[in-house]
Amino acid sequence: MSRMEFSTVDLPFDYDKLDVAIVEAAEGMLGIFSHTEYDTSLYLAIQQNEGENANDCQMETVIPLSRHKCYIIGVAEGYIFLGGFPKVHRARESCFLLEIKTLKIVRVSRRTLHSPHIPYFGFPPSLSLRWI
Repeated sequence: MSRMEFSTVDLPFDYDKLDVAIVEAAEGMLGIFSHTEYDTSLYLAIQQNEGENANDCQMETVIPLSRHKCYIIGVAEGYIFLGGFPKVHRARESCFLLEIKTLKIVRVSRRTLHSPHIPYFGFPPSLSLRWI
């Protein structure tokens, strides 16, 4: 039977005003993607030591999002799902996928109506249909 594991981590005090996605980084280390509200860059910090305290994270990468002011919608299966408002007024909002391993960003859709994003990432293996 497949199983899912959950953990908790104490974030640094200055992360309370940030949009944050916590992911498993290389070799089982903790990675924290963050940005301020509608910022044009994502920031990746990697936890240097194991434990429940994220205060020992060091900034690793800045990922520029040159044409959009983005926000984090969700995280699943090695991807971060982002929503983004173009810097140009009256342009349509877009949805993006950021692949965590490669940091490659791909636009997956554009919205025509203003409504909330509700991502569907699939069910955990224990709830998925079996394949033949």
